[in-house]
Amino acid sequence: MGKYITLFWGILFFVFGVSFMMTNGASQDDATAKIKDYERLVKMPVKAMALMDSTVNVTTVKVMKVPIKTYTCNYYFEVNGTRYASKYSSATEPSKLLMEVSYLAENPAINAFDPGVELASLKEQTSSNMLLYVGSVLALIGAFRIYSFVQTRRAEKQAAEDEFQQQLAADNERMLKSLGQPGQ
Repeated sequence: MGKYITLFWGILFFVFGVSFMMTNGASQDDATAKIKDYERLVKMPVKAMALMDSTVNVTTVKVMKVPIKTYTCNYYFEVNGTRYASKYSSATEPSKLLMEVSYLAENPAINAFDPGVELASLKEQTSSNMLLYVGSVLALIGAFRIYSFVQTRRAEKQAAEDEFQQQLAADNERMLKSLGQPGQ
C-alpha cells in the first residue's frame, strides 16, 4: 500500500496544478470582460447618489505585523425607478450616508465610486500570472512523481522477471543434469 502513496500524491499535485492553471485563464477572461466595461465607465460615467448601509463590516489583516483595515458595506441607488445594490470596499470608512456613484447608462449594475481605481485593480489582476506559475510547478511535481512511480514499478517487475528467468534457467539446468546422468 505504501507504494501507491507516491502515485496518489503525484495525481493530486498534477490535478491541483492543472486546476490552478485553468483558474488563472478563466479569471483573466472574466477580468478582461470587466476591464472593457470599466473603461467605458471611466469614459462615459453617469452619476447618481448612493445610500450607504449603516452596517459597516471591518476586516483587519496583519501584513508584516502591521494591521490593515478594510471596510465593506452595501449601498443602494436608483435609476429610472429601478433599485440597484452593490458593495463598497475600501481602506477608508465611508464618511457619509450619501455618496456619489458612477454607473454605465446601458447597465447600471456596473458601477463604482472611483472607476479609475477599479480599472487599475482589474488591469493588475490580468497582469498577474501567479496561479499559472504555481499551477505549472505543481503539475510538474505531480508528473515527476507519477513518472517516478511508473519507473519504480517497471524496475520491480523487471527484477521479478529476471529472478524468475534465473530460477527457471537454474531449474532447467538441474533437470538436464539429472536427465543426463541417470541413476542419481
